[in-house]
Amino acid sequence: MRRILLGCASLLAFAASPALAGDWSGTFAGDYSYFHAGGSDANSVGIDGMLARSLDWNGLSVQANADYHYLWAGGGGGSVNSGTFGGALVWNGMDGRIAANANYHTTGLFNGTTYGVGGEWYGGPDWTLGLRGGGLSVSGGGTGGYVGGEAIKYFDSNWSLGIGMDYTSVGHARVTDYSARVEYLAWQNLSIYGGYTFADIPGTSGHVLTIGLKWYCDGGAPTLVDNNRSAPSAFISNFASTIFQF
Repeated sequence: MRRILLGCASLLAFAASPALAGDWSGTFAGDYSYFHAGGSDANSVGIDGMLARSLDWNGLSVQANADYHYLWAGGGGGSVNSGTFGGALVWNGMDGRIAANANYHTTGLFNGTTYGVGGEWYGGPDWTLGLRGGGLSVSGGGTGGYVGGEAIKYFDSNWSLGIGMDYTSVGHARVTDYSARVEYLAWQNLSIYGGYTFADIPGTSGHVLTIGLKWYCDGGAPTLVDNNRSAPSAFISNFASTIFQF
């Protein structure tokens, strides 16, 4: 967990420095989430950061990401720390981008590694479509894989509605996440977002409500769609199944 905290702190310090200009871009976000699953409630607060730098060669860039979350259960049920640290090699084109990624996850229950590929296609000025998939392994020898998709519709260039689905399999565990998210560019480079995820788990289900603020430190793109497409992409460089949030 110390490595995750140091990674978040390093990304935050760099994003706030004058060095983040030119070929660099980045985002930072803070969020609060409410969880309900199996008759129990929990709350979470966290931060995450992403940085990308162009390699100035054939549209390639490298990307680093880190997040840390603190979750506590209702009724004095205890607390856990969770986090992720990883990176991606990204090819950037006029109509989309493709990434190969690897990430290390640590949770209150187990540690794991994910690796995979993802792509985004810009379907005109108002639509972005994404796909991702890959494999994973967790402490204790469990292995599996994941696959997911996302569609984002932009309205008036400054707010968006995204829907997505991710399926994760680890050993005998199966989780399907259905999600919806709204984001609004309220001030220059600062957006407000909120989302809901329904986790379909055999024998039970989970519900996650999230609100947060996101800062785009990428040189002042004028609209939300411009910020989303010029900033590092979380969807194609990371994987965030609810299985890694507890």
